[in-house]
Amino acid sequence: MAWCTHMVRTIWPIEVPFASCVSFLYPPVFLNLSVSDSIIDVLHGVDVDPKLNRSRTSLIVWFTDGKDEDQGGVNQPWLLNPTDANGEFILGLASESAVEEDESHMLLKNAVDQYSLYLSSATRGNVFAMTSLAQMCDDGIVPESQYENILNILASRDDFNPFLSLDGSNRCSWNKVANALWYHAAIQGGYSVAQVSLADELMLQYMIPKDILNPVEQENTLLMASVLFTMALVQGYDSKESLDRLMDVECDRLNTMGVTVPSEDYFASRVVQVLLMSM
Repeated sequence: MAWCTHMVRTIWPIEVPFASCVSFLYPPVFLNLSVSDSIIDVLHGVDVDPKLNRSRTSLIVWFTDGKDEDQGGVNQPWLLNPTDANGEFILGLASESAVEEDESHMLLKNAVDQYSLYLSSATRGNVFAMTSLAQMCDDGIVPESQYENILNILASRDDFNPFLSLDGSNRCSWNKVANALWYHAAIQGGYSVAQVSLADELMLQYMIPKDILNPVEQENTLLMASVLFTMALVQGYDSKESLDRLMDVECDRLNTMGVTVPSEDYFASRVVQVLLMSM
């Protein structure tokens, strides 16, 4: 047991018929507590009776110290000073997505460096941070001077990442770094968002002038995209429409090669084989 002298942040539930399947977002309520007003049992778990294992309302309580001047008066002081990769990612995500009507969310956004948080978390192997970092590269937020550093971090964790090698100009590009991050999170981490993000990027790269990719590279690009979309689909991600579009692209590619659709050569295509398995 631990006596609490903190402020409680609560999100109060309101009873709603379970059948309505309506989600509500309630504003936080802050309560000032004195000594002995609350007790925290840090070892207590939740054992739900199977007979009661149904839709239910939850009460979420945050115990935290009151606003501290040293913490910039942010509304989420419990997120500051993370001690592990998960905490770093959550703090970065919160600073990126938190929105308050009075614009107080800018206090948290200005109090932290999202890039440093995601980079540190990714260095420790957090695939969610890698995915966010990849998106920052894709958005052009990460400075080019950091590209090689990120690739070196990945190289220390992934010897078989096909996007780690430099291109013919021996320069790192933003899409090379983003693809390498997405690939690690998608393959090593099995993260469906990273799988779809990389597959989308590969499809975009495929649509560039065809003379940039030779026939083997074209097939390999579509093959990797088909595998990634299928992996995400198996995990419950709705990538069916993307798979259907990819089948159209592959049929166009085969037609340009003189392959009749359908035919024996059509069914021999590795891309078609993967796509048929996803249907």
